[in-house]
Amino acid sequence: MIGFWIDTTRDTIPWFTLAGVLVGILAMAATIIRIARNLNQGDK
Repeated sequence: MIGFWIDTTRDTIPWFTLAGVLVGILAMAATIIRIARNLNQGDK
């Protein structure tokens, strides 16, 4: 939402919105990898 707000105020649509989506996807991937590693260590 912050990227969209910046885009509307700076007239840069869609660049900051896309950057925000990319950061969100990367953060979710990192979280999934961390959870998977923790679950894998618990099985040993």
